[in-house]
Amino acid sequence: RVPAMEAELAAHRAEADEAKAAQAALAEKLASMQAALDKRVAKREGADDAEVAAAVAAAEQRAREHELAVRRKREARLRAKQRRLRADAEALQAELAEKVGRERPIQMEDQPALPRLAALIMETLRLHPPAPVFWFHQVPEDKTLRAGDYRIPGGTWIATLYWAGQMDAAHFGPDPEAFRPERWIGADGKVMGTPDAFQAFSVGKRACIGAPLARLELFLLLGNLLQAFRVRPEDPAHPPSDQAVAGLSHGP
Repeated sequence: RVPAMEAELAAHRAEADEAKAAQAALAEKLASMQAALDKRVAKREGADDAEVAAAVAAAEQRAREHELAVRRKREARLRAKQRRLRADAEALQAELAEKVGRERPIQMEDQPALPRLAALIMETLRLHPPAPVFWFHQVPEDKTLRAGDYRIPGGTWIATLYWAGQMDAAHFGPDPEAFRPERWIGADGKVMGTPDAFQAFSVGKRACIGAPLARLELFLLLGNLLQAFRVRPEDPAHPPSDQAVAGLSHGP
């Protein structure tokens, strides 16, 4: 699970690293040219200002082109994701129109007839759970906790990053980082049960007591919004960022 989390974080940082690399290359080039210029001045050989200016301009142009290429690549990926999300929304709206129509609002009794809506909610909670980390707990001072091959001594504070479990390919297929609601729909067209790795509302005796109400509210709110409106980005050519921000919650 930890490697899965690390891979996700590395993917989010890759594009930023490319831009930083371009800036570092430009800074290194400028420093090299400045050193060469200082050397010439020290030897009183003189420096060709036009040559230095041309080299600086060329280096700046290469850095701008690299940064532009990175930005275009990121925007192309976001547009592709937006197209996929738009297709999912249109399929869901078709399901709403067929099973419920527009004459009445969606009600809780409609849940069995709307598997796409339930699957979309489950997939959203899997990728962006309300809180990705369980609250901290302390191992009793006189105890030693065994977790697999690990021994955790008494007095240690621990927290469970259950979001990493929800990104585990062993439970969610070879593409756990992808937004794919259909992974929750079985061959019979119904929503499948949730695996143990799905812990969006925690598990056990400390599980969120409001989980059933939260699921119902998500179903009614999202369903009625999509029944009444078509959701589009403000500027399709420049979609909003989808990079997750880690914190108390986990979302874009």
